[in-house]
Amino acid sequence: MVSFASHELRTPLNSIIAMLETMINNPNKNYLKNAILNAKYLLCMTNDLLDLAQIKVNKFKLNIKKFNLKYLLVEILEMFQIQAFEQQINLNMNYDCEEEIHSDKNRIRQILINLLGNSFKFTLNGKICVNVEKYDEFLIQISVEDTGIGIKQENLSKLFTVFGKIDGEEAINLNQQGVGLGLVISNMIAYQLGDNNNQKGIEVESEYGYGSIFKFKIYIHKDEANIISNSQQLYQQALFQDNDDILEE
Repeated sequence: MVSFASHELRTPLNSIIAMLETMINNPNKNYLKNAILNAKYLLCMTNDLLDLAQIKVNKFKLNIKKFNLKYLLVEILEMFQIQAFEQQINLNMNYDCEEEIHSDKNRIRQILINLLGNSFKFTLNGKICVNVEKYDEFLIQISVEDTGIGIKQENLSKLFTVFGKIDGEEAINLNQQGVGLGLVISNMIAYQLGDNNNQKGIEVESEYGYGSIFKFKIYIHKDEANIISNSQQLYQQALFQDNDDILEE
């Protein structure tokens, strides 16, 4: 049911966004900008629900191709430049590994947009940095580091559960719209792209009041074998035991 609804919602949402974007130069551009942002937010939620539904029925797939990772990261950071300027945040990247890799370009983009989006939500000033380095001969490590409000230790376990939101008045005020799906999906994708023998997706280091680091590893040359067969394991890893009703027909 959710999978069907997600497909049906995505087409009109894309049409709405496209039509609104053609009108962005009109005198009411501030209202249009707000409408576009909210439509894109709803589209992201729709895509997240579709991903969850596909994982549940063992249809989660990766599209492995050769591409330039550094070019992708530059493109993603450009998406956030205006937001960085408006929030007076120093946004930069440190890149220290090979540029050409075999992996899923769109899924890496999805993870990083989610991680950077979260960093911007919880960083009032300071900096956000994307770091890329070679972990070993097979893996690259990508991290998103910020000087935001940080996460209390008791809240770390909630980050990758469905609809898990961290407590605290400041965090709630900064993230009134978020429902917690983005990190769940990103964690499951990272698990698939990296060394899933170690049972790790996204790892978090955080100190409350000082900022956070979200990091994940991806294969330089990802093998397409066992991608689909791991879907049910991912589903269980996301701790759906108490939330399964959201995807029931």
